[in-house]
Amino acid sequence: MAMGDRFGIPTTNFNPLVGRKQIMSKSEVPHTIIRTVEDPVSTPMALARGKKNYTVKSIDPIRGLGDPKSVHDLKQFTSAGPRQPGGIDALMTEGVRRGQQLAHFETLDAMKSGVEQGKTFTEALDDFNRTNGAVQRVDVLEDGTLGPRIHRESGTVKYWADSGGSFTPQEQAHLDSNAPPPPREYSDEARAMGLGEELTEAQRSYMASMSTEERTAFMQEQRTSMRQHTELIDTAVEPHRTVIRGMMPRTSSLATGAVAGVAAHAVRGARVAHGARSVEHLPGAAHVLLQAILLHS
Repeated sequence: MAMGDRFGIPTTNFNPLVGRKQIMSKSEVPHTIIRTVEDPVSTPMALARGKKNYTVKSIDPIRGLGDPKSVHDLKQFTSAGPRQPGGIDALMTEGVRRGQQLAHFETLDAMKSGVEQGKTFTEALDDFNRTNGAVQRVDVLEDGTLGPRIHRESGTVKYWADSGGSFTPQEQAHLDSNAPPPPREYSDEARAMGLGEELTEAQRSYMASMSTEERTAFMQEQRTSMRQHTELIDTAVEPHRTVIRGMMPRTSSLATGAVAGVAAHAVRGARVAHGARSVEHLPGAAHVLLQAILLHS
């Protein structure tokens, strides 16, 4: 690409080493980069914001050649073989699925705890929102009534009932008058990650039958499992982070954004915006996601 810029010749490159000087260049010579998903060497292309002369295309690695060294090998472009999503892609998809399930467990645990402590549904819901992030006045409004997002099909309402909780006359009146919205549509990719899926009846019954001590131990196991999986994601993206560190010393941890980002990508079903002229994304969300995360790290 540097020679192409110097002599005004358009180039096509396969998993190229992209350095800081190339990223900072002001050339308008067209360059096409074809890279393997998760190739760490060409990862800096994620930083090519505003380079309209770049066209970036990505392909999934050949099955069995998905480790950091193999994804950079030119065999990815010259050899035949079935393709598969990259390892980071699979880890992130599983991470989203686990995160979704943990969120349901956390909600059911909070509702069960509220019942055990003699709280009303509104009180338990308000306390749950206070302990899981910033205080919000969407589910429980300023005047202490339930918000429009709470209806008889809400997960919190179902989990409260599963826990043996009852509703006050005011709460029941709200549920009777507030019709549920139409079901949300989810893509197959989103469904594979657990988006839109609730706990099964067996899972709900099993957790609701636990004692407080048993449930506390169960929740700790679930949180530990999620944390360990997040660490696996962080380890998997380390080769990419190492490359970027040389150019951006303050690069932040990618794991949390990775899990959240791939979920958003799946729900939207949208193509990722990129500074280059276009990004043709063949199957595999990891490449798209890694670019988005690195651009905002």
